[in-house]
Amino acid sequence: MLIHDFDEVTSAILKEMRVTGYTVGRGNKPILQGCRRAELKMVVSCDTCDAFFNSPAGYRAQYYIAPSLGISENASLIQSLLPRLLDYAQIHPEQNMTLDEVKKSLLLPQAKIWIREANDDVLFGEELTVDLIVDRWVTQAKIAWNETGTNEQRHKAVRGVLAPVDTVLEIKGGWLTKDGEERIDPEKVRRAEDISEYGFS
Repeated sequence: MLIHDFDEVTSAILKEMRVTGYTVGRGNKPILQGCRRAELKMVVSCDTCDAFFNSPAGYRAQYYIAPSLGISENASLIQSLLPRLLDYAQIHPEQNMTLDEVKKSLLLPQAKIWIREANDDVLFGEELTVDLIVDRWVTQAKIAWNETGTNEQRHKAVRGVLAPVDTVLEIKGGWLTKDGEERIDPEKVRRAEDISEYGFS
């Protein structure tokens, strides 16, 4: 699929998307104790998913250009998807989250869209796999590959140069407290910078 800009990616997703799941995610960190967020899944074609995640005009490319651009395009895309996400949530309601809270969660700054992630047990095989020739990301991946042990930063760098293809995109809202107030996940504050630097978060 030949994609010239991210608007074309958005148009392709809106044309093909089929929402297939909705659940209320629960915080599993001490700071997120008792917090909830809306989590939805949708299906698109392999070509559109590939264009979204791996193309030079795709989602990660926006963050590569500038973290602020990635943040802006992420919010814009979720806003475009919102009516159909809310329609699905209304038809398939979950306890402990009203439709208004679903909307609020999806519009919070930490709301995000991403490809469905596969198991990373095979990340560290005999040699580094590089699918995307993006200088900054490849440099970070090579540095990480030569390190020993496992840590979150190493995983980000090694996964950032992969080009997985799937058909499932996941939308996860920002966290809400039991009182419906925003709760920031401090571990995700640098998400935009991580994607820009490593190609992954």
